[in-house]
Amino acid sequence: MLDQLLGGSKSSIVSALSSQLGISAEQANGFVAKVVPMFEGLLKSGNLDVSKLLAGDFSSLTSKLDISSLSQLVGGDMAKAHTGVNTVATGVVDALKQSGGSGAVNQLLGQFSGSAGEKAGGGLASGLADAVGGLGKLFGKG
Repeated sequence: MLDQLLGGSKSSIVSALSSQLGISAEQANGFVAKVVPMFEGLLKSGNLDVSKLLAGDFSSLTSKLDISSLSQLVGGDMAKAHTGVNTVATGVVDALKQSGGSGAVNQLLGQFSGSAGEKAGGGLASGLADAVGGLGKLFGKG
């Protein structure tokens, strides 16, 4: 789901990772391919504070990921792994915000709430409604 939402944004995330972390595009692509499903799994489980994520606070994400394992994809450097996770998360949040009230957000909300119950779906809907201006009415808030 997140992979689909990222679409063309994925290449800019890979490029940003490559330049920020000093790694090859191939390594950066592998990092994104590893982080996005982890991020999605945490969203589905309802174990992330979506409103914080959408506000740019990725501490709940980084604290729940195996940074040590991810660091192996960037030469064993834990600081690079943290930076990489933040870069990927920023790209995902930007893609969510850019999609606005489009079908991508509605589809994402439906899939999260359908697969993880009210906790994840409600949290995502609430976070999006609060952080992406104008969506409050769309999701019944306001």
